[in-house]
Amino acid sequence: MKRLRRWLFRIMAGVSVVMSVAISALWARSMWCQDAVKHCWPSSENNRYARTDWEAWSMFGFIDITRSRLIPVDDAAAERLRDRDLQSGLPWHYGGSDYPPSWALFVSGMGRIGFFSGRQSKNTDIPHYSRSVEIPDWLLLIVVSIPAQIAVVRFVRRSRRTVKGYCAKCGYDLRATPDRCPECGTIPPK
Repeated sequence: MKRLRRWLFRIMAGVSVVMSVAISALWARSMWCQDAVKHCWPSSENNRYARTDWEAWSMFGFIDITRSRLIPVDDAAAERLRDRDLQSGLPWHYGGSDYPPSWALFVSGMGRIGFFSGRQSKNTDIPHYSRSVEIPDWLLLIVVSIPAQIAVVRFVRRSRRTVKGYCAKCGYDLRATPDRCPECGTIPPK
């Protein structure tokens, strides 16, 4: 069981390193352009066509995840929404845009983290209800890299033990018994 836990932790630390590199690259890229992924699917509200959207945006060092509901107020608006959706080709949309970097916008948003909820009505006959979570990339990077940091600390401690004459497995002092660890029975490398 101990061996299985060790291998699972090593796999988790490896995934952590890969995700940390990916988030760092996304963070750097978000300073020059914004990327978006959107998933839309039709639903029904009051026996009318409606739509639910999930969006993920990366811009100015933040990841914004939004869930939106478009609920038409009448049948004509529902038909217009359905026709527009059929033309756009649901369910996945990828996009983004290039924009010049704005240092002022980046600095103003450095301490921002939040949850937002509200109603936006760009079109009066199709109200747009949304809930959003905005997470800074630096916070996500810190959380994701924790298993990799723990693995590095363990590696450094283990390498110090073998150099100083301690058992690599349990840390027992081997000066009195250099051939075998009396604590765990491990034979140290020569």
